[in-house]
Amino acid sequence: MWRHHLRRLEIVVHPELRRQVVPMKQIHGIFCSSESNGIDEGELLCCVPFFNTIATNIAIASPWGTELMHAISSYSVIADGVKVDYSKESAITTVFCALAMLYGRNPLSDYLQWISLERGDEDEIRRKLGDDGYIKLQTIDKLNNSILLALCEDAAKIGSRIPVEAMDKAHKICSSRCVDVPRSHKIFGGPSLVPFMDLINHSDKEPNVAVYMDTASSLRDALRNSKKLSKDVFEKFCSTQCPFYVIARTTRDVAAGEELHYQYVDTRTDSAQDLLFWASRFHFCP
Repeated sequence: MWRHHLRRLEIVVHPELRRQVVPMKQIHGIFCSSESNGIDEGELLCCVPFFNTIATNIAIASPWGTELMHAISSYSVIADGVKVDYSKESAITTVFCALAMLYGRNPLSDYLQWISLERGDEDEIRRKLGDDGYIKLQTIDKLNNSILLALCEDAAKIGSRIPVEAMDKAHKICSSRCVDVPRSHKIFGGPSLVPFMDLINHSDKEPNVAVYMDTASSLRDALRNSKKLSKDVFEKFCSTQCPFYVIARTTRDVAAGEELHYQYVDTRTDSAQDLLFWASRFHFCP
C-alpha cells in the first residue's frame, strides 16, 4: 500500500527499500531490504515532486490560499507558567493539511488519510521527562487543544468546516513529520511534510541519508549515475514538467537490513538538548 500511494504521487523509490516496523519500537521506518546486497554510497533513493507536499507556500498557492492568509493568524496561549506559540505559517500549514485531507480529491489527500499516527512509548517519555516535565507536557497538550479549537473557528469563518478530530490529526502530522528541507525555504516557506521523507526516523548516529531540494536538471544527472533508478523509470512514473524535487541520497554504504536515518534537529541548537521539545513536537525523547 505504501508504494502504491507513492507511485500515485509520482514518487520514484529505490527498489531495495522497504517500509517496516522498527524493532523494539511502536513505529514504522524505511529499511534497506534484508534480501539485498545493500545500497552504495551516493545512490539516489527517492525523488518527490515539490507540489505533492504540505508546506506554507504550497498552502498559499492552493485554492484556499487567499482566504487562509486573511482568516488565519498567529496564536499564543499560556497556563501554569507554560507558554505555547503557534506562528501564522505553522497555523496555515496545519489548516491546509486538514483541508487537503478532508476535501482534496487527489493522491495527496489519500496519502494523508492513510497516515497512521505513531508515538513513542508513553512510559518511556514519562520516565525521561520526570514528573515535572511530564506535567508540563500535559499542559502543552491542553494548550495545543485550545489552539486547535481556535483554528477550527477561524476556518469556519471562511466556510471551511473542519471537525476538531481532523484538525487534531493534521496538527499531529505536521508537528511530528514536517521538517526543514535544505535548499527549500524559498519554495516551501518553512518546514514541510514530504511523502516518503516523513518515514525516515531520527537517530543521534551519523546520518546515512541526506534529504534536500534540487532542480530537475540536477535530478536527471543523478539518474544517469544511478544503478537502480533509470531515467526511463523516472519519465514513466513522474511529471517531467516539474522544476523542483525533494531528493534523498545515501551518504555512505547502507547495509542489508539497515534503517535509513538522519538528525531532525541541528545538534548545536538548544532544542536538540530539550527533551520537552522532542516530546511535545515529535512525540518521543531521543
